[in-house]
Amino acid sequence: MAVALKSDTSDQADWVTYRSQTLAPDIKRPPRYSRRSRPQSRARLAPVHSLPVGPDQAPWLRWLRWVTIGTTWLTAGTVVSTLALYGLSVSLNRQLTETTSQLTQLERHEHRLTTANELLKHHLADQAKRPQAGLMSPHPEHVLFLTPAPQRPTEPPQFQRSSQEGPLFPMGY
Repeated sequence: MAVALKSDTSDQADWVTYRSQTLAPDIKRPPRYSRRSRPQSRARLAPVHSLPVGPDQAPWLRWLRWVTIGTTWLTAGTVVSTLALYGLSVSLNRQLTETTSQLTQLERHEHRLTTANELLKHHLADQAKRPQAGLMSPHPEHVLFLTPAPQRPTEPPQFQRSSQEGPLFPMGY
């Protein structure tokens, strides 16, 4: 295989021929140049011609391409919004479960307090019925009327911080 390049280094037309080693035993190799002594010009290359542009696409084909692009974006948006709504529903379901558990616990506590309150009322009523308790039924003769105390000026409490106390903010959690 032979390749010929035209060099611009002189006015004469110098042709350098390269041959592969398998085709010819008398190989002429190009001269080796150091970086400083390399010729400044490069070989001239043939101009590049662009390929002819094909005819415009048919309108139905352009429309089909735009529909494909639009449905792709619509599908991507639907997938993203579906994942966001799924994450939101999982988060809300977890919060609902925690809140329901807390509400159930508070209702149990309220039921226990109501039961204890009713038991105390019943116990006090039983003790009041016994004559050994020393309780008397209310009479208008035994009513005490109290006069209200005079109003005292309210002063905000003054706190004095000693130098031995630590800082006012928490040390850590």
